Amino acid sequence: MTQPHVLPTFPLPVTSSTINHDQFGRGGGVGFLVSKQFKVNLQPSPNYTTFESMCLNISNSCLSGYFICIYGPPGHPANFFEQFQDLLENVVTIHSDFYIVGDFNLHLDTPSATTTTFNDILASLDTTQHVNFPTHIHGHWLDIIITRSSCKNIQTPTVVDGLSDHNTVIANLKVRTAPAMSKHNVFYRAFHSINIAAFMADITMSNLVTHPREHLSGLYKQYHQILKTLLDKHAPIKTKSVSKNRQLLG
Repeated sequence: MTQPHVLPTFPLPVTSSTINHDQFGRGGGVGFLVSKQFKVNLQPSPNYTTFESMCLNISNSCLSGYFICIYGPPGHPANFFEQFQDLLENVVTIHSDFYIVGDFNLHLDTPSATTTTFNDILASLDTTQHVNFPTHIHGHWLDIIITRSSCKNIQTPTVVDGLSDHNTVIANLKVRTAPAMSKHNVFYRAFHSINIAAFMADITMSNLVTHPREHLSGLYKQYHQILKTLLDKHAPIKTKSVSKNRQLLG
């Protein structure tokens, strides 16, 4: 999110936490509101001078991704696009799943040299901008979402009234559901607990040694029966319940 300074005036879910940073002062700032069910690792952000950025790795059993929030103040300096392209090149090179969001303060709905330059940068790195509707109370596409063009798990963004003069852009991600746990019984023998000396003594005193069968078929049956009896004595079959992941797709 951008302009995180508005959050203290609104009640937040107790299951969420905020991380924010403000470089340019009033009107700017970047941050994240993240559910506590996710593991969050704040990543170093390059020290760009033309826009603010914050980078996080967010993950749990269902999702793992690299998220960047950007705020570009109005009236971008001449080297804004140079710095943004540098950021995007690094992200595309290093991260397979990434999501860049924020207020770029570009009127991407209006044909111009600025819009063309921005779209050319995205196309050159095989990335896509997903927002195609006004995100500000006075119109224009200012708040955007960027992913790889091959990204299949982001659904079409929608917009609702926001907390400031910007609307809230919502995009759901299709993610793998947490594996369901199923329980089943396993049967085993604790072979490692067998007393080898006692086991060998029982074999020595068994009919397998003292009165072996004469014919091969009888000897085979005798061997099987005696060893099973001795195993049941020295390493009886045990049962325990174990949990197993049952993979589901959502």
